[in-house]
Amino acid sequence: MMFDAVRTYGATQPQRLAVGDAETGQRWTWADLDRAADRLAAWLVDQLGPASGTPVAVLARNHPMQLVLQFACARAGSIFVPLNWRLSGPELAVILADAAPHLLFADADFDPPPGRWRTLPFADIGALEGNAPKAPDYARRDWDAPMTLLYTSGTTGRPKGVMISEANAFWGNTNFALGCQVDRNSVFLCDLPMFHTAGLFAAVRAPLWAGGSVWISSGFDAAKTIKRMADASFGITHYFSVPQMAAMLWAHPDFSPEPFQRLTLYATGGAPNPPAQVKRFVDAGINMSDGFGMSETGSNFGMPVDDPGLLLAKAGSCGLPFATIEARITDDDGQA
Repeated sequence: MMFDAVRTYGATQPQRLAVGDAETGQRWTWADLDRAADRLAAWLVDQLGPASGTPVAVLARNHPMQLVLQFACARAGSIFVPLNWRLSGPELAVILADAAPHLLFADADFDPPPGRWRTLPFADIGALEGNAPKAPDYARRDWDAPMTLLYTSGTTGRPKGVMISEANAFWGNTNFALGCQVDRNSVFLCDLPMFHTAGLFAAVRAPLWAGGSVWISSGFDAAKTIKRMADASFGITHYFSVPQMAAMLWAHPDFSPEPFQRLTLYATGGAPNPPAQVKRFVDAGINMSDGFGMSETGSNFGMPVDDPGLLLAKAGSCGLPFATIEARITDDDGQA
């Protein structure tokens, strides 16, 4: 079993917007995204062989071509490894030695450490084409096999690689989409880094799971986000950030509640959202929902999006289990 949203929607709604570059305005329809993923997947199969399980790393700021690379890796049977560009050279060297990629696509802004991997310019990724018009279906690996390798923050030691299968991503995206009222008319703005589960999956893959669309920015800039929220040409319906970003938006001199009031949902996660901040946004008429997820499992919990009274009463809570989650509270001995 394999759910490939790009292939599905590339056939059923080919001319609808799938992904946009918030910096340049460039757009990819579902048909565009499907073709780009196939061409790059065919190139990967040509370079690495089919279903090799070979890691392919990327060291770059947010860009739609990172998403193309992830889908291409899934179709080629490779493993997508997005690297945290905020890390120092020695820290990246540790992660690269652990991941052992065959290919590393690097932004011109970064100087990746040398190693056995072959380093290619990230800017050239869109020009790569394989010998076949599309990636062969036999290149796909099992739905439960690792397809993405995310590295944890390493707050209690060295970063650890979290192996995520397409099945794992599917259920995490299902949870977020069903719990946050995401459908084919949803339009996300992703400011979160795509080397993190919140950016790569909740803010990007979840709207695509539903057949919606996402605008990808190169990174968070409060002034730009406020401007994009107010710009009808973007048509943003959903925004996901960490609480610190919400605080920066509110404190910015250009902030006005009106554009954010039009959102279907402003979701927060990654850290507890202070109750005072929850109340500030909800009292301003902004539909805010706090949640909890983790790299290993994706989205797990969220506050109900249609009950602001409950949100205020339980401000600071991560909410209720999403659709495919079973949860229980236990003591130290594992007793419920």
